Amino acid sequence: GTVPSPALPYKLERLSREAIEEILKTEAPGLPGDVIRRLSQFADGYPRIAVLLSESYLANREGSENFLTISDDNLINQLINGRQMDSRTTRRVLQGLSLFRKVGYEGGLSKESEWVAELVMVDWYNFQEVVAEQRRRGIIQGHHYIYVTPFMLRIHLLKEWWESHGLTKENFNEFVGSIPEQFKADLLERFFDHIPYITTTARGK
Repeated sequence: GTVPSPALPYKLERLSREAIEEILKTEAPGLPGDVIRRLSQFADGYPRIAVLLSESYLANREGSENFLTISDDNLINQLINGRQMDSRTTRRVLQGLSLFRKVGYEGGLSKESEWVAELVMVDWYNFQEVVAEQRRRGIIQGHHYIYVTPFMLRIHLLKEWWESHGLTKENFNEFVGSIPEQFKADLLERFFDHIPYITTTARGK
């Protein structure tokens, strides 16, 4: 059972959990009620995210009994694993973008994303492929500036990056020093926007 392409336009304000449940009942009639409830809770008001997860559920029915008990971590894996790219590359790109409220991507602003690609050690060509794929899936939004959505996915990836690579005082100075002057002030401001969310990680503290 594949889910038909969504009939509803998804550029909506965030919706209530009940509204998301209604959308899932319409878009994915094969979903059991308990799965619908779990996905609606996780989608955090974003219909596109709920539909992506329902597609993932329907495509992996054999393992579907695990779907309800799985952690947010596993749901996040389901969410970011597209088809073409190696999932580790995808994750690194999304982590790099999640460090900032938004990152310049098109035209003259692409210098910001090129720097982020270097930071997460992903070749620029692959970085652009991940962005294109995740844009199609609704995980990356924006044009001149891009950002990861939904917010809870961004914060999860941000924390993950800090837990694996977080910055000490010394390498924080290195990190700041490595940002090209032309966009340093802007990018740092967008980095500091997320600082409140990392204090739950040991390195973030």
